[in-house]
Amino acid sequence: MTTEVPQAEDDEASRPMRGQLYWILPIAVATMSVTTWLLVNPKWGGDVAAIIVIPVNVAAVIVPLLLTVSTPRAVAKRNPRRRRKLTIATALTAAILLTTGLVYWFSREEDPLKYLSGRVKIGVTSEKYPGWNTATKDKHGIGFDRELIKFLAEEYGFELDLVELDSLDARVDRLAEYLGKPDDIKLVISTFSITEPREKVIDFAGPYYQDTEGFFTYEQANSFDEIPKGTVCVTKGARASERLTDKGWRPVEGASLMDCVTRMKNPDDIVKAVSTDASILSELSRNIEGYGTPSRFEIGPERYGIGIPNNRPKLCEELNLKIRKFIENEWMGHIPENLPSVYDPRGHQPPIPLPTCMQPSS
Repeated sequence: MTTEVPQAEDDEASRPMRGQLYWILPIAVATMSVTTWLLVNPKWGGDVAAIIVIPVNVAAVIVPLLLTVSTPRAVAKRNPRRRRKLTIATALTAAILLTTGLVYWFSREEDPLKYLSGRVKIGVTSEKYPGWNTATKDKHGIGFDRELIKFLAEEYGFELDLVELDSLDARVDRLAEYLGKPDDIKLVISTFSITEPREKVIDFAGPYYQDTEGFFTYEQANSFDEIPKGTVCVTKGARASERLTDKGWRPVEGASLMDCVTRMKNPDDIVKAVSTDASILSELSRNIEGYGTPSRFEIGPERYGIGIPNNRPKLCEELNLKIRKFIENEWMGHIPENLPSVYDPRGHQPPIPLPTCMQPSS
């Protein structure tokens, strides 16, 4: 004899399941959307995504499972379609939970202290910049940038491996290509100006030095505007190239700074001036015999930062802590030693590192 389940009992028992189906799918879709947004906006952090999303999804899986188990068998037999919908919704939510968990796991930022341990490859320019970057038999070399590199190596205790980069563009390219392989460059410290176009591809910690753009010319000129357009040579990939192009100056791009200097010294060449950071030009004229003392004009700020791979807010904050320590304890001692031509004994003011790192690019 078959026992009939009253209609009222049927409706009452199935109502929680119907309600469950109405909110479980929107919750799953909403949490997946929130997770995706958080993971592509590391300013908020993948950790936040995990904290918000994973518990919600776990609850969204457990609740329908409990409802399924607690559903009377008779109701389940009479409503197999509803039970199937509930099972599908549960499976979908579980799949979303697994997917978001895996995405978080593989996209989370590595611990900065682990990142800056062992053997750390740091990119530097292969061109000799007096006062900033000069290779020696000693692995650290000499120059202001080299002093910062040495300081970081001592602070973190990592094994230093300097990699010379043949072009300025390579500074961005090598960081943008970082995949965590042994040969990948982890940092770039090489008179590396913080600019908006570069921040779309990589991140910066700092700044640790603020400069201005400089111009050297043997022509008679009392101001920047008196230098003929199309006669200023800049190193390809340098910030000066971006700035002059934006001003409509049609700069001539040289393979290196010394290539530009050589062309300026040639009276038959179209190049009549050289532009790069003022401190580099000042030290260059002081260290190269026969260079003379060209006129110098300055426009615009240049803020030097430590280049790091994109979307590394924790690493940026960690490096900023060390940059502040370097500025407080080391900075004033290295300026007159390495950059005497720009040192102001009346009070050379160091830059103030950004209180928070730049917002990473999505």
